[in-house]
Amino acid sequence: MTRPTSSIRFIASSFLRAERARRQPMPEGFTEATGNQARPKCVLLHDIPRTALPSDIARALRDVGAVDESFSVSSITSLPPSLPKAPSLHRTFHLSLPSAKKAQSILTTLSTKPIFSLDTRTTQAQLTHITSSEWTNNIIQRTLRDRSPFERERDRAIEKTFTAEWSGKSGMSGRRVVIKGLPGSVKVEDVKRLGKDCGVVQDAEGCVKLPASRQSNVSTYCLTTNSITDAHRLARKLHMKWYKVDVFGQKWLMRAHVHY
Repeated sequence: MTRPTSSIRFIASSFLRAERARRQPMPEGFTEATGNQARPKCVLLHDIPRTALPSDIARALRDVGAVDESFSVSSITSLPPSLPKAPSLHRTFHLSLPSAKKAQSILTTLSTKPIFSLDTRTTQAQLTHITSSEWTNNIIQRTLRDRSPFERERDRAIEKTFTAEWSGKSGMSGRRVVIKGLPGSVKVEDVKRLGKDCGVVQDAEGCVKLPASRQSNVSTYCLTTNSITDAHRLARKLHMKWYKVDVFGQKWLMRAHVHY
């Protein structure tokens, strides 16, 4: 059995060793390298309701004290339009923070105060070194890689336009409308005509084909508008409306939503 005096002496010597180590001068740049560069400054938020907007997430993070008023909605990156293809009630978002300390603060806060959930056992935040552009590119490349031969043939054209650069273009949040349910043979010019009088951008990025659902005969497109107001007006115009092809008299039910 260890004597009390021995225990006290052991604790005291351990404290002195730790104190000497703490006061020992560090090599130049040591603190910066290990304190900031090596520690992740990005966070992945999992299990967020699919209907939550970036502005909802920013507000919820402020409400639980995970971030302060300086936190910007532009720091939040959502999944590329129309992804993921697998049906789910939840989504993952990427947060870019100015420092590792702020990223760790979000992780610590959400471990006991998750947003949009009452279950404190869930692990909602995950630290990561991956930047928002790398995260977006990884998701797009995985989606393109996992396609079947039928899907590769059907969606050959999207590889040049559906890119991380297009998806992550600044200022596009709330200005893009995803339209699903169009016939597989529809032409870009016909899709653009759907946005008539709704402020659709007239350049090459104004109408982009997106990956369709697995084994689907319908296609998905994204129209970019000049403003958020135009995007919502376009979505209201097209959502749950019929797209009719006069040659065969067939109709396809369109579904449209604004992507944030």
